[in-house]
Amino acid sequence: MRKRLTWSTSSLIPCSSAIIALVLSGIGLFHASFVCAFDGRHSRDPEVSFDQLRSQLGLPVVKKVVRGKRIQVDSSAILPQVSVDKLLERSLDFDRYVQMGMPHLRESVIVGRSESESMIYVWSHMVLSAMGIPMSSKHYLRVHQLPTGSEWELVPKRPSWTKEESSAMNTLDGSWYVESLGNNEAYVRYWLALEPDVSPSLVDVVVGGQLQRGVSKVIQVLAREAAL
Repeated sequence: MRKRLTWSTSSLIPCSSAIIALVLSGIGLFHASFVCAFDGRHSRDPEVSFDQLRSQLGLPVVKKVVRGKRIQVDSSAILPQVSVDKLLERSLDFDRYVQMGMPHLRESVIVGRSESESMIYVWSHMVLSAMGIPMSSKHYLRVHQLPTGSEWELVPKRPSWTKEESSAMNTLDGSWYVESLGNNEAYVRYWLALEPDVSPSLVDVVVGGQLQRGVSKVIQVLAREAAL
């Protein structure tokens, strides 16, 4: 069944100037197995030099690619005076995402875990702005915990999950990568791709800019949470 776009007119709350996450909640945050699906994106970005990142220490370098209805945003940064352990820990604290200030999230709740706890299942309510009207998406994500971060993708609702599913996304995938550089510095990379259920002519105009600002905001939020 094709996922439908949900337009919320009961609450015309202005969207923030950025989006998740990790969201995403990432707001979420490319299918098949987690091992193969991300094609090296859970690693350093070879297209962004450390010289460039150090020249704007603490500020992300963001790249955006739009192909048809699919938007991919790739952001990396070198963060000074942060705890790598906290960067990893806070990125998985989905129940606190709204409290942290993750962009465009109205609610984020952990609804389940795998027996090994390597998989976390999260329900997120994201709101983007489409021509000044809120575009609401309520969806479930499967998050795979890794030693150096996490990867996630949309999953269908299970019978035991009680939160409403009304997704405005055909796909939503991403990853969060953290690497210690020593001296309380960390390299981070937040990669997000999605295909919203809107007309291709509106994808970049309506959604692209918000995503580009949003991935930068996600890094800033997690940097603040992990600051020493």
